Amino acid sequence: MGTGELKEQLSLHSFSDQLIEESSKCLHDFIDENRYRKYELIDLVNCIDTDTLNMMSNLLDETVGKLIYEDIDNKSLDIISETLKENTSEWRDSSQRILNITLVKKILENQTYWYSNIEEKLIMRNFHEEHTEDLAFIWLYTLRVKKQKERDKYEKEYHHKL
Repeated sequence: MGTGELKEQLSLHSFSDQLIEESSKCLHDFIDENRYRKYELIDLVNCIDTDTLNMMSNLLDETVGKLIYEDIDNKSLDIISETLKENTSEWRDSSQRILNITLVKKILENQTYWYSNIEEKLIMRNFHEEHTEDLAFIWLYTLRVKKQKERDKYEKEYHHKL
């Protein structure tokens, strides 16, 4: 899939501008109100309208997630992550904020597959510093590990039946 093709698929035409703006404002307000208080990543995710999160999550799965397979190397994950960042760089700040919090949600969903040096503190920092490419890489890495584990489980069950 070429860069232009991915950019076209990452279109926000199915999203309500109002929902994105409201969700982004809620997130911004939460961060502003809690800047001196410790909060968890899940608290950030919970600020966002569920439908908006699910639509963005589906968009990511259908465009970027489908490019990931069990044996993809880290260099390819990095290229895909950078391409995602480039192709969404023209999105409004509110849309990019929703993209980043959706990546955080997807990372949390795959927490079982985190590599050893991933901590919530790192994800939180990448979110606050708006490092979409780093959040995407972590999600894609965990997605690859998840697919590897699923493949290994399937192969183990298949060979056990023989």
